[in-house]
Amino acid sequence: MNNSKSLENRVERIESLVAEGLTRKEIADKLGIKYTSFCIYLHLHPELPKPIKKSGRPQNLEKYNQIKKLIEEGLTRKEIADRLEMKYVTFCAYLSLHPELPKVKDKEYEKIKKLVDSGLSQNKISQIFEKSRQAINQYLNYHPELREIYDSQRKRK
Repeated sequence: MNNSKSLENRVERIESLVAEGLTRKEIADKLGIKYTSFCIYLHLHPELPKPIKKSGRPQNLEKYNQIKKLIEEGLTRKEIADRLEMKYVTFCAYLSLHPELPKVKDKEYEKIKKLVDSGLSQNKISQIFEKSRQAINQYLNYHPELREIYDSQRKRK
């Protein structure tokens, strides 16, 4: 019983540290264990939330929190990019660097999914949506399930 309480406390502590945005190394240090031990622990417990990678740490925490708030308010990618005076493609790139952020509400998802399912190229999809090919590529990267469908469609051709 004591072991399960200890494990429960450790899980809660890890969840709390991940929510703070700490890296694996920082969490291992806070727990007083070796980095490699912590990585093994994470591998053995896939149900635990994943800490951000070092390169994924937000450079501007104020902007990161502002984006998170707008996502939680239910704004679309375009609405958030416009509100923050960012290019759409820049905002999509930012999202792909921060997978720990909640998914953004998306009015275009079903439309793009139908086009991807039909086997259209990124160029055609970008023309239909009047967005750059790069923006469509970022969109597909942001939605791995669409990227997988798109890639499998391309392999068939």
